[in-house]
Amino acid sequence: MKCPRCESENIVLNGLTRYGKQNHKCRDCDRQFSLEPKNKPISDLP
Repeated sequence: MKCPRCESENIVLNGLTRYGKQNHKCRDCDRQFSLEPKNKPISDLP
């Protein structure tokens, strides 16, 4: 897994988002992110 901002692989788990998804944190740039976006892309909708 890589950080979407700096592409570092120095990632740790960082609790859950308010939507119950796993949150991750980059130890190099301090960016917090989730691998599962809150919303689906419009192209995935029926």
